[in-house]
This record gives sequence, C-alpha cells and structure tokens, in this order.
Amino acid sequence: MDDNAVKTLFAKISKGDKEALAELFVAFGSRIKNTAFRVLRDWALSEDILNDVIIKVWNKADKIAELNSATGYIMTTTYNLSLDVLRKQRRSLSIDYIEAAKAPDGAGEDYVIVSDIMNSLPEEERTLLLLIENFGYSIEECSKVLKINYFKARRSYLKAKKEFAKKFEQ
Repeated sequence: MDDNAVKTLFAKISKGDKEALAELFVAFGSRIKNTAFRVLRDWALSEDILNDVIIKVWNKADKIAELNSATGYIMTTTYNLSLDVLRKQRRSLSIDYIEAAKAPDGAGEDYVIVSDIMNSLPEEERTLLLLIENFGYSIEECSKVLKINYFKARRSYLKAKKEFAKKFEQ
C-alpha cells in the first residue's frame, strides 16, 4: 500500500470511519506484529503492541494524515512501543530478583556457585550477561534498552562473560 493510500485511510479514520481502520489493520497488522516480535521475541506481547498501535492511530488519525510518511509513523510507533515494553521488562529483571533467589530444592552446588558469581559482577555487566545469555537479546537491543553506547555494551558483556568463565573455572 503506497503512502497516498495510507494518508487517504487516515483521513477517513480521522472522521470516525471504522471500516478504514479495519482496512489499515489488515494492511499493516502482520508488519506491525513482525516488527514488534523482532524487538520483543514474544508473539503475545507483539499482539499487544499491534493493539496499542491501532489505538494510537485511531486517537491521532487527524495529525497522522498531515504527515509526509504515515507509514513511517506507524512503524516508528511500533518500534518505540516495543522498546518501551523491553525497558519495562528490563526493570522487572531487577538484580534484587537474583539476590533474593533461593536455590530450588535439589539444586546442586553449581547453582550456588553461579549465583555467587553473578552477584559478584557489577550491575551493568550482570544485566547484560543475563539479557544476552538467558533471554537471547542482542547486544544492540541491550544497548538501546540500557541507554548505553553499543561498543560499551559489547565491551561490558565480553568482560562479564570472561570474568564469569574465569571465576567458574576456579
């Protein structure tokens, strides 16, 4: 769908046309969901982002219709909302969780060693190691979420990984 057709849809949506909103949903739904999934790696959260984007479109349709690139607005909104969710997830991965974690029944000595090693790492390094190794995020995604330079995030991650391996070997 070209940008002029999208602008026409936005003009209709701004007048309360629900069919135009449904048409926009059909045209962009999978693209929005896929973009959100690339950031979040969670289909359920991606569907939530899709709903949030559609609601934002409905509420701001008159302003969006005036933009040069309505498609750009939709995709930028999708990306930004996905990053917001990722930031919230990052906050919920609080280090307090690791420090308060108790070894589950039957957990071996390795669990205690790993927990002690993780607790000995600086917070930023520990967070990067968790996000990348346990949750599969990329260094680039982590740098955006943590609001640090990509190269600093990469350096801190590699340092944490090296330090972890060194302490685990001992």
